[in-house]
Amino acid sequence: MAHRRFVRGRSATVTRRLLRALAVSLVVGGGALAAIVWWLGPDDLRAVRAICPSWLAAAIGFFLASFLFAGARLAMLVRRSGQRIRPRHAVRAHVLGLFASTVTPGGSGGMPAVALVLHRQGLPRGTAWSVAVAAMTADTVFYGWSLPLALVVLRSTTGALDEAPGLQGLIVAVAAVALVVAYLLAFRLAWLLPIAQFVLRGRLARFLPRADRFIVELVSANQRLHRASWRWHALFHLLVAGSWSTFFLVLWASARGFGVEVQPLPVVAAMSIVAGVGSLFPTPGGSGFYEFGASLALVGQAGGRGVAAAVIVWRAVSHYSLYLIGPMLGGYFVVRSADVPTDDRIGGGS
Repeated sequence: MAHRRFVRGRSATVTRRLLRALAVSLVVGGGALAAIVWWLGPDDLRAVRAICPSWLAAAIGFFLASFLFAGARLAMLVRRSGQRIRPRHAVRAHVLGLFASTVTPGGSGGMPAVALVLHRQGLPRGTAWSVAVAAMTADTVFYGWSLPLALVVLRSTTGALDEAPGLQGLIVAVAAVALVVAYLLAFRLAWLLPIAQFVLRGRLARFLPRADRFIVELVSANQRLHRASWRWHALFHLLVAGSWSTFFLVLWASARGFGVEVQPLPVVAAMSIVAGVGSLFPTPGGSGFYEFGASLALVGQAGGRGVAAAVIVWRAVSHYSLYLIGPMLGGYFVVRSADVPTDDRIGGGS
């Protein structure tokens, strides 16, 4: 009886957190969409149901393709770490990480969620966290090189940002910070040891032995990833770029579904900038900033007609759908973490 109450209590807590995040996302994102509709005109909103079905299918297809690319990326990292994982388990870890990003400020919960899921699926703790950190590092590297390239693409194809030197400076600064963070995550994880020893003092000292063991496991697993060949790294970062590009193409397909004449490359470039800068925005999944950023990206290329409807469909496919997909996949782990002893959860395979 007590165990059932514990499971119900945990489920209720998770549900409350999800509903709170959804409410914040709807309020902030809805406010942004309301401002966009006011800006572009209410007639545009009534066109939502008029989307071309084939383009809607393409938008969903791009969204699912991004799962496959990202899952393949995680599988490469797991294999490089000396472990094995089934492709569907790698995709599930990515999707749950993406879901965690949508319900946490600035997507901060994505990396820990990936590590937790991989650990629940049988990977050793150090390996699971090393893979999650490496995946986040790869995304940070993507921002580091894609933001300056996106700036060049937009200036050469649409002339966007030519009269906004301050915004150009911000984009370059975000890219530079991303590369510095990527370097620290890839090559300086060992710095966590002295940091932990400095922080965990006094009453917190009892946590130091456990923290030391965890950091040693993490650094050891991370070092195995550095010995890969340049061909491995080239394929790996190609998958990273494929994952993000197909994710951004959801907006392009949504816009084309309403007859908005935009080209895929400028849309991908603009959304690279929106995603990079949006990671600093402290709302669940960047709600509010993403809506405005996507609207400006489309309006700057094709005017305002159909943009509000396209943004609504894009956000429904790429963001709010995760509030359904995430709990469907994550409920398994919530129940299992409450039902199964810890020693049984850390198996040898997946």
